Amino acid sequence: MSAPPRNHTPRSDRPTRGGAVAKIAAAKGRPLMPWQRTAADVALEVDPETGLYWYGTVLIFVPRQAGKTKLEGDVADHRCLTTRRGRVWYTAQTGKDASSWMRDEHFETLDDATIFGQAGTPQCRYRLSRRAGQEGVAWPATRSTFRVFPPKRTGLHSKQSDLVFVDEAWAYDAEQGAAVRQAIRPTMATRRGSQLWVVSTKGDDASTYLDGYIAMGEASLTQPNTRVCIVDYGIADDVDPEDIDAVAAAHPAYGYTITRETLVDALNDFRTDPTLGGVNGFARGYGNRPTRTRVAAIPAGLWTDAG
Repeated sequence: MSAPPRNHTPRSDRPTRGGAVAKIAAAKGRPLMPWQRTAADVALEVDPETGLYWYGTVLIFVPRQAGKTKLEGDVADHRCLTTRRGRVWYTAQTGKDASSWMRDEHFETLDDATIFGQAGTPQCRYRLSRRAGQEGVAWPATRSTFRVFPPKRTGLHSKQSDLVFVDEAWAYDAEQGAAVRQAIRPTMATRRGSQLWVVSTKGDDASTYLDGYIAMGEASLTQPNTRVCIVDYGIADDVDPEDIDAVAAAHPAYGYTITRETLVDALNDFRTDPTLGGVNGFARGYGNRPTRTRVAAIPAGLWTDAG
């Protein structure tokens, strides 16, 4: 049984393109887990009057090894296949991390999808770029691209975007976050229906960029007709992170890609290695609980914007 979410934007009666993403995931040999399908159904709701995506900002906060980056790849492929001259971008902790994921993970999932043809053959529906720092996928039929960019102020200078993923957002402090925000937002100005996805496990003392989005997502749950969507799984503040059953019950990939043995082994490692944060580090990584409070005299979002 899939874990219940801690916070989740409810599904409305608007149409969704989540089902199309599920078909792509299945074609790549890794069907969506229940939490991924539910997230896609909500995040990809469509305004019936305009045909554009309802949510401009999608916030996904899940424990480590929950399959968040896999979901990003499936959504990216869907956007490229359904958008004429679509521009989709991905970044992570560093430009090297983004390139590594694209090259070592996303390219491999496409190779598994025989429906798209074998990479490098004339019949293949996509083309791969392996050039360092410019790794990506081009889809000639729609003339759309999915590429990486470095998390810097100039990372998307002179570019346009229909969909941008900021993965591992916990790694950015206020200054880095401001640079990433400045890189992304101007690229969406003329692209109707564009989306920003901020995807991460909860953060630590330095994760001020992420704090603002967590607050934004939680506030959106009380705002009718909001254009912000939040998907949040993890243990509550009063749960003992050494209670493996409680951590397992809150992990959305438990029973699918995560086992009890996985969690036990991870907890034992964190207990014995203070550089990993000890038990608190385990609570952050596998329980998706931040290692510090977000209560402050100055709201984190305001602090980040000022920085």
